[in-house]
Amino acid sequence: MKPSATHHSDAIVPDFASFSIEFWCLPDYTGNMSYPNTFVQQIMKNLKSVTGKSPAIRVGGTSADTTFFDENLEEAMVLPPGLGYFQPENITYGPKYFDYFKTFADDTELTFGLNLADNSSTHIQNAKAEGDATLRAIGKRLVAIEIGNEPDLYIPTLRPADYNQSTYVAEWLAVSGNLNMSSLPHLPLQFGGVARRPTDPNAFQLETLLDFGINTDPRAKVFSQHHYFFDDGATPLLSTLMNHTHTMAHLRPFIVTATDAQAQGIEYIIGETSSASGGGKAGISDVFGAGLWVLDYLLYAASHSVKKMYFHQHTNHTADSVYAYPYTAFQPVGIDGDGPAARPMYYGILAFDTAIGSGKSVVDLSDDVHMPAYALYDARGKLDTVVIVNMNLHNSTASTRASRSFDIHVPAGVDSITARFLTAPGADSQSNIRFDGYAVQNTTGKLVAVGAHAKKQHTSGGMYQLTLQDSEAAVVSLAD
Repeated sequence: MKPSATHHSDAIVPDFASFSIEFWCLPDYTGNMSYPNTFVQQIMKNLKSVTGKSPAIRVGGTSADTTFFDENLEEAMVLPPGLGYFQPENITYGPKYFDYFKTFADDTELTFGLNLADNSSTHIQNAKAEGDATLRAIGKRLVAIEIGNEPDLYIPTLRPADYNQSTYVAEWLAVSGNLNMSSLPHLPLQFGGVARRPTDPNAFQLETLLDFGINTDPRAKVFSQHHYFFDDGATPLLSTLMNHTHTMAHLRPFIVTATDAQAQGIEYIIGETSSASGGGKAGISDVFGAGLWVLDYLLYAASHSVKKMYFHQHTNHTADSVYAYPYTAFQPVGIDGDGPAARPMYYGILAFDTAIGSGKSVVDLSDDVHMPAYALYDARGKLDTVVIVNMNLHNSTASTRASRSFDIHVPAGVDSITARFLTAPGADSQSNIRFDGYAVQNTTGKLVAVGAHAKKQHTSGGMYQLTLQDSEAAVVSLAD
């Protein structure tokens, strides 16, 4: 493997890997100012410790399109009666809802979703009230206001059969034109938030939305698409998720849109994503293989014009407990006496953040189906990091575990290398996961030592040999 010694291109932002939280579930992730969720605060700090920037937070999703703002409401939020629903049919919230945002670190960039789906006579009035309240309460911490969620799925329950991209643009502009944004006149408005893949004949397309004039509002500056790997009726399989060729093929049409957006001066984000829609799939979304997948997924997207990705977080409430769906990166609250905990995907995000640090440019090195590799370059354009992901499937119950060796050609001037391993007993593991000898402690969220940490190794002769077990990854840092 011989990555180029130098490469100059735009660096990705340090909060490239960020989080989306379903509107109605936000209190599970934040707590309140009197009793903040210190576990979530800590696992965000873990990520900031390697990038210098807290992950961004988008609050939205399907439930944001069921919201109604009441300026006089005493409670933060009122949900429909009953427990155990995936999405509530309607939500009323008041000014105290915005207190939840105070628990996030001050440098957390925030995106807030407004209700576009409401089709009543007061829908513009309600969206305006939501927007005005958001601007008052969150203000300069906002990086975007998102109008609507997955409008391409409004048919048939929320809109008639003739609803299309033209009527969506008209509705979106009717809302955006009534927002009073004089306090933040340059704040971008986020559009799209579309669910269908770009190759779907019923998908809402960026170019079509622009043709219908969505950017006649000059604040329409962020286009969002949602991407779930198993969202097309395919049976979720871990072997399919841990397949670099599958990842490339799945992302290819999104990357085409990202490139188009860049040419149009539009910021392109994957505003909601994870392994499988509908909450994910147990035994696939919540095992170590998903952690390896997310590391590869992030790096591949970062190397192809995507500006940011938001991994969706979603809880549910039953009569006895609160639980997080399998596709989430962490369980924010305790269940049945067990404290909150990080899921395998969180470790993949931690490895990614360690690789990018405060922001590097990323180059894809391999199209091998099970052995993706990436080179990362610092602000000077010098090779800084190499990441290799061995996605050959190894289950923890197997009696033997194969390994592969790689010769990494090291540029002149590099005299030491540090290899940090993302590992677990197998791709099917839900526990005993570690990155660089650290694991996330349940309840506290702190990184604790559970094994040996990487040490600098001096290198000479322009070559470094790395050995990776199947279902394992390494972040290899180079130093002058």
